[in-house]
This record gives sequence, C-alpha cells and structure tokens, in this order.
Amino acid sequence: MFRSAILPLIALSIVLAACDEKIADSDTCGDGVLDPGEACDGESFGSSSCLSLGYYGGILACNACTIVEDACVPFGRCGDGVIQGDNESCDGENIPYTTCASLGYEGDTVVTCGDDCRLDLSTCQGAESCGDGTAQNPEECDGADFQGESCESLGYLGGDLGCGSDCLRDTSGCFMETVCGDGKVQGSERCEATDLDGATCEALGFEGGALACGDDCHFDTGGCEGEGGCGDGILQAPWEACDTDEFAGATCQSLGYNDGYIACTPACDLDLSGCELFGFCGDGVLDAPYETCDGTDLGEITCASLGYSGGTVTCDTDCTGVDDGQCFNVPTCGNGTIDELEECEATDLDGATCRSLGYFAGTLGCSAEGCVYDTSDCRRVVQLAAGEQHTCALDDHGDIWCWGAGDRGVLGNGQTTASATPVRVLPTNLATGEGFSLVSTGARHTCALSTDWKLYCWGRNDSCQVTGADTGDALVPVFSDLFNPATSFGLVTAGRDHTCATNSNGEVFCWGDGSLGQLGRGTTSTCSPPGNAETTTTVIDLVAGEYTTCAQRSGGGIDCWGDNADQALGTGSASPLVGFPEQLLETNLEAGDFLPHLTLGDGYGCGLGYTTGKIYCWGSNPNGRFCSAESTLITTPSVTYTPLYGTPSRISGRASRTCFMKLDGSVRCCGEGPLGNGTSGSSSSPVTVTTPPAGGWQQISAGYDHVCLLDTDGLPWCFGDNTDGQLGDGTTVTRDGPVAVVAP
Repeated sequence: MFRSAILPLIALSIVLAACDEKIADSDTCGDGVLDPGEACDGESFGSSSCLSLGYYGGILACNACTIVEDACVPFGRCGDGVIQGDNESCDGENIPYTTCASLGYEGDTVVTCGDDCRLDLSTCQGAESCGDGTAQNPEECDGADFQGESCESLGYLGGDLGCGSDCLRDTSGCFMETVCGDGKVQGSERCEATDLDGATCEALGFEGGALACGDDCHFDTGGCEGEGGCGDGILQAPWEACDTDEFAGATCQSLGYNDGYIACTPACDLDLSGCELFGFCGDGVLDAPYETCDGTDLGEITCASLGYSGGTVTCDTDCTGVDDGQCFNVPTCGNGTIDELEECEATDLDGATCRSLGYFAGTLGCSAEGCVYDTSDCRRVVQLAAGEQHTCALDDHGDIWCWGAGDRGVLGNGQTTASATPVRVLPTNLATGEGFSLVSTGARHTCALSTDWKLYCWGRNDSCQVTGADTGDALVPVFSDLFNPATSFGLVTAGRDHTCATNSNGEVFCWGDGSLGQLGRGTTSTCSPPGNAETTTTVIDLVAGEYTTCAQRSGGGIDCWGDNADQALGTGSASPLVGFPEQLLETNLEAGDFLPHLTLGDGYGCGLGYTTGKIYCWGSNPNGRFCSAESTLITTPSVTYTPLYGTPSRISGRASRTCFMKLDGSVRCCGEGPLGNGTSGSSSSPVTVTTPPAGGWQQISAGYDHVCLLDTDGLPWCFGDNTDGQLGDGTTVTRDGPVAVVAP
C-alpha cells in the first residue's frame, strides 16, 4: 500500500520538474539573458557594439530587447553623408577637396570619394608615393610613419593612431575617455565582456581555470585555480599595470605629471591620486614652481606685464613659457620708430623696396598717414619688345626702360654704351605730363607712341628709319619734322631698318630702308621719307618683320609686302620682291578659321588660327622654327602644328625660333636653341619654357637671338643670347632658361 501510494507522487514530481525546466528555457525579454531572437536583453548585447555596427564610438542601449543606436549616432559612420573629420576625409558626395591641386598634388583632376570614406588619389600626379611607407608632403602619414604624431600628441587619452588609404590620419582608434561596456578594451580596462584581450588564468600566474570579465571591465579570477594573480607581487604585463610595489619603472613624471607618487590599487591598476596633486601640463591649472603657465591660466603674466600696451598672451604647449606674438604697442606714426601695425616710418622702410613688394621698378615711400608703404611710384611692366640685341619694356606709369646693346643710341638714354641692366628712356622731347603707351623695337632703332598719340623714335638712322630723313642717329626720342604735328597715330611697328605706323584714319605710312619693297609703295630706296603704303582699306593691326610688313584689314584679310625670296609673304607670288601690298592667301585655312595674331621673322611668317588654335606658317623652316620638321618652302599659310592641349593665345618669332603662349599661361618654343627649358638644344617640336615663380606668363616677345616674357606679376624675364646684356640680368652670360630682369 505504501509503495503504491508513493510511486504516483514520484511520477508527479518528475512531471512538475519537467514543466519547471520548460518555463526556464522560454524566451523572456527583460530577464537579462540574451535568448534566441533577441538583439539584446538588459546589459547583454552579445557581440554587438556601436563599433561593430559601423559607428566610430558610443554606447548601445536596449529597449524591449531591441538595440537602440541613439548614443552611437553622434559619432557617425561611413556612408551617412557627414564627414567625421577625425576618421573620414569624405563621405559619399560630401567631398571638401574638389581637385588634386587643393590637396597639394599636381593637376586639376576632380577627386572622388572611396567606399571607405577616404579620398581617392589615383588620378593625382605625385600621389603615387602614398603607400610607400614614408610620409612626405602633403601626406600626414604613410603606413606606420606618422611623422612623430600619436593619439596622445593629438590630444587624446590614448589608443592607436591609424593611417587612411589617402595618407591622411585616422583617429578612430584613439579615445578621450574609458567607457566600460563599449566593446573596446582601452585605458585602465583589462577586458570587455567576452574580450579578455588575450589574457588567461595561466598568463596571470594561476595554474589553470577559466578567466572571466567582471562588470567593472577588470578580470574576474574566481574561476582560476591555484596561486597567482593580482596581489602576488609579480607584475603580469600587459594585464596588470602594477602589482603591490612593482610598477615596471612607471613614475608620476614618466606619466606626464609634474611630480608626486604612485600607488597600486587592489585591482592592480595605477593609483595616480598622488600625482594629480601636482598636476600636469595641459590640465589648465598653473602648478608652480613646475609651470610658468597652463592653458589659459597665465598667473600674473599679461601683455602689459611684458611691456606692451595691449594684446593677448598665450601659453606655450610645454607650459614653460608664453607666446607674446599677439601683444602689440599702439602705433604712433611719426615717432621715428616702426611700431606694431606700422610698415615704415618716414625714410625708414624696414628694408623694403618696390621690387621686394613684387613690382618691377620705382621708388618706395612711406605715407605720413598711418605709416604704411606708399607704392604710388612703384611700377609694373605692361609691354615687352625684344629687338636684335636690346630689349625695351613699357611700365604702367608711361615710362620705357631699355637694356642691352647701346650703340647708335638705341637705348634712348642719351648714351651709346651697352647696359646689362634697365635704363630709363629720356622723355626729353615729350610734353609735360605726356608718357609712352606703346613700344616697338627694330635692329638698332626703337619707336614708341605717346599717351597723346604722337610718334617718337630713337637710335640708328642711317636708313632714315628714325626720322624719315638723313639727320643722323638720335640718342633720345625725337618727333619727325616730316609729319604734321597735329597727326595722331594708332599703331607703330619697327622692322630691321624700316618703320611703319597708322594714323587715326587707319592709313599706313612707312619710311626708312625700302630696298626690298618693305615700304609698300613700290620704292626701293635705301633711305625714304614717310609715304603712304598703298593699302586699300582701314588697317587695324600692323606687323613688321626683318624686311617685310603685313597689315590686318578692318573688313578681314591680310595684306603683305617686301622681301619674298623664301616665299616669306605667303601671298603665293613667285617674285622675290613684292613692292605693293598683296593679299595673304588663306586657302589652306580650315573652314571658319582666320589669323588675328601674326609674327614675321627673317624669311618666314606664322599666325594663330582663331577658331582652331592651330599654327599656320609660310616661308622657310630652318631648325624647325615652324614647330615641325617640314623642309620645303611653304608658299601660303599652312598648318604646321596642332596643339594637343589648350588653345594658344599669342605667338612671337623673329629669326630662328618661334614661341607661343597658351591660355593656361604656359609658353612653348621651337626652332634653334636655347628654347627656355634649361637646355641649349634645338627642337622642331615645341618644348615648355620654365614656369616663373608667379605661376604663369602673360606676354611674350621674341628677339633675334633671345626671348623675353612677362609674368603674371608684371615682372620681365629673358633667356637666350646675352652678348650685349640684352637679357637684363646684370650679366653677359647666355641663359638656357628664363632669368629675371633686375630692377633699374
């Protein structure tokens, strides 16, 4: 009976026990246990963290067993369209740097953003070095080379500094505070959830067992077996920062504090409270006598205490001194001393000159109001004209400066000696207030228009090229008595020994040597007075070569006349001398093209196609001055060079070389060397002239054996033959690349 009664009870107990076990295994959100189907439960997130979800930091929250990322969002993630500056250099379409040049590399190629939110530098010239392991400008880092920077030097508490694929720093591995539960073992933490940072019971000095991570992110050694662990007096690095009296050499000073003592906590972490009493540089508290200042805590130091009248003092980064760079003294213009905010005082210019401020010439002054530089007399060059062995430059004040060979008075300064530096053309015969507005150079004579539209010439006159009469050489600018004093001129151009000009009606007058028909009215006299070239319509541009002249007609078309021995006129005429204007044949020009820019040299001419940017040349081509290897005479303008990149905007040639300038400010030359690229070699293909410091050119003028260029700052540069100082650099040394013309 007893046995039969107890058996049902045992069976019932088993059934009830089975029911209890089934309830314990059921999914219960909120029990702190991460069950299948739950993303989180209480403080349990499994392997999920803000970092694993793609964010750069933050702490997850759990609501109804669903992960809440709100505390991750402020740290951002790649792909959210917002650039997290410490970790990303771009994000999707959000790209702060649009070109390679804006990043410090060569080229104007547009930069794109990679899937890793780093800039794609593959199209940038010079960026090929990114990835070679050596950080070099403009890279912030490269591989493990951070140029001495670390998380700590960038102001973080610690961590591992990274380097992105674009060689810009990635601080996502740095941290500013230690947060237990964020899934990252950092700072004083030893572990995070299941991440034991590689530690084991054995590594901590125990014989074995199972190591766990406590809620405080320190090791829980309760499951370890045998002796050992924290408190055994043996430092188990890297999981213990200290153990009893063992600190691995660490001191307050080695940790950045000014002084103090350290202790070891029961959890084998460093106790820095004894260090904190003495502070550290960067905590914003002045800890004397170890520091002079700290952050904004400057003690009693002010600009006034340092002897200034005002301003702001800042603390040096090492807290041992102050920076008074923002302190100032109230300027008192006229006290004889260059005070703060003043540039000069009376005649004291602090060593500055017009040239040091970027101008070509002039005398720098000091304004009595405000003691700032007076640049009213400082000049920039606005036009260059290179002759046979001399060069002239017109400045923005209406003065002309010349240098090089000076015989026969070609420099216009009243002398007949050469000068390797610029000398001022004397405006002896100009009216008061009258200056120059245009200059043109021949072989040994120079002509210019004045601001009153008068014509002046100077230099050699044995062919009547200066005055139109055999009146001897002119050492300073003179106005020809053969012209009506009331005549106004619009253009002037000087050939080797002849001169042509247009009046206000667009009529062409030429004088000087006409032996090869270059005066355009049939005469072959070697010394002719001014006469009307027989052009049929108004002329809007005029160009002279060695023994040739061409005029651009207002209604379109070009007329040329003079020496045609090498088909140099391009008119198709077989006559070696063309004494009257003939039309330049444009039958080989591409449809819709015309030639607004011409240059004439010795036995040839070239022009720029306005719509195509192609170079058309005619005549003879020794040394490849057509920018081609064409060896036969070209009777009419034909394409000799097609630029690959960019349309040329100017062209200039005189004897054995031709140069053209492109819209981007670069200049290329071809023909007989030197061609301005640093070598003396000749080339039938264009070579690039060395770029000036200003970054580009704005004008070009080719002489007989030298070339001069004007940079974007208005400073002249020259290269080539320098026998008579025609380069203006103060020497007579031939130059293979551009050298700056010295200040007069």
